[in-house]
Amino acid sequence: MILPYIDLPQKTPLSYDTSRIVRKIAYPVNLHDADSLTILSLYRIGPSLTHRILEYRTKLGGFKSLDQLTEIWGFDEDILYDLKDKIYVDSTQARIFNLNTVTADELKTHPYFKYKLSNILINYRAQHGPYKNLQELRNTGVVNDSVYFRITRYLKIVK
Repeated sequence: MILPYIDLPQKTPLSYDTSRIVRKIAYPVNLHDADSLTILSLYRIGPSLTHRILEYRTKLGGFKSLDQLTEIWGFDEDILYDLKDKIYVDSTQARIFNLNTVTADELKTHPYFKYKLSNILINYRAQHGPYKNLQELRNTGVVNDSVYFRITRYLKIVK
């Protein structure tokens, strides 16, 4: 009898390749509302880049413009060009900080506000009183034009 000498593999559950699953998408896609499968379904976006997009969106509190996608490692201007008619951001959905009430710890959670900048902005407010307008940020001595453009998109003044 040769049956004891036959080695058959154990039965495994039926598996399939999920990377080939195609999801039908209604274009254009709002990146504020898009889930991981929707983003993954976009042309030239793989699993790693999908993860980085979602992670950066969370850190920012939402995108204010599509150009911010190029700040993500692996997302270059070519990808943005290829997706220009397929994606958009609703900038009104992004989280905005009230500069007169926000704490340094809250600001530090945002990628544009590093530890030093957050503390300087809050200390300036403590020394000079509430901000009257966003132009006062330039009086701190650490906010140049490029920093000013980036951070003011996420700030407002409420007295």
